[in-house]
Amino acid sequence: MTPCDGASGGPGAPRASGTCVVIGYGNELRSDDGAGPWVARAVAALALPGVLATDAHQLVPEMAEMLSDARLAVFVDATVTPEPTDVAARRVEPHADPAGASHFGDPGALLWITRQVYGRCPEAWLVTIPARNLDLGESLTPGVRALCDTAVSVVARLVACP
Repeated sequence: MTPCDGASGGPGAPRASGTCVVIGYGNELRSDDGAGPWVARAVAALALPGVLATDAHQLVPEMAEMLSDARLAVFVDATVTPEPTDVAARRVEPHADPAGASHFGDPGALLWITRQVYGRCPEAWLVTIPARNLDLGESLTPGVRALCDTAVSVVARLVACP
């Protein structure tokens, strides 16, 4: 995980008390799969008050501490389903991860872990960006890059709501 604003999300990481946590995740070596981290860094660059933005290769249980005191969590990821053609946002509810793995790509499972360990979890949203190209590469395709700008706006609106 690469912090966008100095938070590591690991042991001893700052708790996000009352803040909004934005986690953009994906594989930046697979072209458009890097959209989530790109959006997280763009949100961090906005320096919005009360917003802690971080990017990561994948979601891991250690992120639960960062979420434990947050009032809102926004996850940002590329999606590979053929249907979506635009940025989408949907609520995420906590649920047990049937695999019980040490890493996973499901924000709901991370929220469940947060609630199990810390007794609570924040309200959460998942913002998805449709991926066009998942081939090896470190650049976003132009269409997905434009959708990332839209995703930044969607995230900014979500974190602005009290």
